Amino acid sequence: MIATAVAADSLYIGDQGNSTVQQFDATSGDFIKTLVSSGSGGLDGPFGLVFENSGDLLVANGNLGLPIPGDILRFNGNTGAFEKALANGTGAPLQPNGIVLSEHMIYAANFTGDPTVPGNVSTYNEQTGTFLENLNQNVIPSINYFPRALVYGSEGYLYVAVRDLLNPLGGHVLRFNSNGNFKDVSLTILAVLVN
Repeated sequence: MIATAVAADSLYIGDQGNSTVQQFDATSGDFIKTLVSSGSGGLDGPFGLVFENSGDLLVANGNLGLPIPGDILRFNGNTGAFEKALANGTGAPLQPNGIVLSEHMIYAANFTGDPTVPGNVSTYNEQTGTFLENLNQNVIPSINYFPRALVYGSEGYLYVAVRDLLNPLGGHVLRFNSNGNFKDVSLTILAVLVN
């Protein structure tokens, strides 16, 4: 699994295999450089990438194989130098996957991977990384809530792709209002294997 972001005609890929963030030319696909080296700032399993308006890069870090929750790391978007760990105290995500920014808040999809422990979408202050709240998913009890990816639509809704751990080939896309309240199920995916 890889994480990607696009900025300034470049494609950035977070490689979980070697825990790096690499930069490629978005047109030719040519490798440019390793922007963030393995282990920099504690990077161990990049799951999501997003650039801030300042040009800094935020990385959802899974802390793979470690007995500690994940966090969100800030790197200089030009040099790759580590700047700060965010979301690593109270309310730290167990395993952050996709991340998006809106209204000076970081939204992180927290995928637990444990079918007995539902995930959540957590919000954090963009500058300090302070935990703010989890989006209210309790209004959707019939859906196994294991969020993986997030995107803001042009109409202002937050779309959350969730995996169904009881049906590994199934999932849903949920839609939340700008105030964080659940709106509806935008799409249900039920894949079937045929022999």
